[in-house]
Amino acid sequence: MLNKEKWAVLAENAHLIVFNEARKPEAERIDFALLVESEHGIPMQYVTVRELDQESLYFQYGGSFPGTKHTMQSFRCMEKILEWCKFMNYRRVNFLVENVNQAMLKLAMRCGFIITGIKTFSGHILLEHSREL
Repeated sequence: MLNKEKWAVLAENAHLIVFNEARKPEAERIDFALLVESEHGIPMQYVTVRELDQESLYFQYGGSFPGTKHTMQSFRCMEKILEWCKFMNYRRVNFLVENVNQAMLKLAMRCGFIITGIKTFSGHILLEHSREL
């Protein structure tokens, strides 16, 4: 787990690598970030997390780094993140995925998330995903 201060050091580059765009610092509303590394210390996947209450988390940003993206490793990394959340006694996780992000939509379904809502933001359609842990 990375706290806000440690995450700030990595956030710009992680977002640029995963999304190929600069992160909007004013949108940063996280309590902590989770980073999955390979056994050799290579970053594989990350997620920024907002704690909604003692039992609920919202994943704000996240993704798989090159080499993990679109692979079975991506699924395993998400499962590790969810296992950690459960270990820390969180009971549910929510996040939004743009409807054109097929890779993340497939990953969410494979990891047991269900679509619980639809939102529009800045002309984009976002599907809200939820999962009980």
